[in-house]
This record gives sequence, C-alpha cells and structure tokens, in this order.
Amino acid sequence: MPLDYNQASWLVAVECNIFGFFPYNTLKLGDNYAEEYMRDFTRAITEIVYPYVTENGSLEGYFELCRRRNSRFNGLGDINELYRQAATAIVLERPEDAREALDRLRQSVDSRPIDDRGWIRELYVQAGALRDRLIEDPAAVREDLLAGMDEQKRRRKIPLSG
Repeated sequence: MPLDYNQASWLVAVECNIFGFFPYNTLKLGDNYAEEYMRDFTRAITEIVYPYVTENGSLEGYFELCRRRNSRFNGLGDINELYRQAATAIVLERPEDAREALDRLRQSVDSRPIDDRGWIRELYVQAGALRDRLIEDPAAVREDLLAGMDEQKRRRKIPLSG
C-alpha cells in the first residue's frame, strides 16, 4: 500500500465499495499494523467482495445486477447500463430481454430531447441498429459479440485464457 494512498474507500466494482478501507491519514508502518491491515483486508474480502462476486459474477447474475440498477434509475434506466444489460441478454441467448432493454434505452433518450450530446445520439442509433439486427438474426448478433471478446480482453489487460 503506497504511503500517499488517499482514498477513504476502495471501489471493487459497481455497488461493491468498501468504505473506510486503508484511509491514508491513519496508515502506520510496522509488523503490528501490517497484521491489522491484513485482518481488515481479509474481513473485507470475505464479508463484502466474495458475496458480491458470488451473486453477480455470472452472466445471469450480472444481467440481474443491470436490471436492479436500471429499475432504480428514472423509470426507464441508465442508457449505458441498459446497453450492457442488452449485450448480456444477447450472450445469454435472451433476445426478447435484449430488445426490451434497447427499446428502453431509446425511450430514455427520447424522453430528454434537449440532450443532444453526440455520444448519446450515437448510442441511440447504435441501439436501434442492434435491435434491428436482433430481430433478423439473434444468433449472428451473439456470434459477433463473442467474436470481439479477445479484443475486449486485450484492451482491458485481462488474460486471454479462460
């Protein structure tokens, strides 16, 4: 742990935040403190991180996480989260759920017509095109998403195996 560490919490993943973890102003050096930090770390992993990964670490779990998060966001959902929900549904071979998420994404954008940021318009168009492709051939869309997996892993520096 670097001495200039300054976060008061540790964000492991969306909705998996460990508050007060290794606050920078209380870090101390020495074996006694290291043991205390390791106990805190172990407790955080077993009580917070492991249950989070167990619940959300599968495709089905992640899909449900997206649905829960979208249910709490303005009645339609967050457009980025809706797109992730749709992509996950496609991989799970649930095209109806994917189309529903893409429709909600477009409804959300339509409900804010004054927001004309370019990336929002691009996502709107992309969601419509993906929805149209899903209607035509859901298996081909799934194959296309999975074909890009190695590139996504490379970009995120995730090992290619497994």
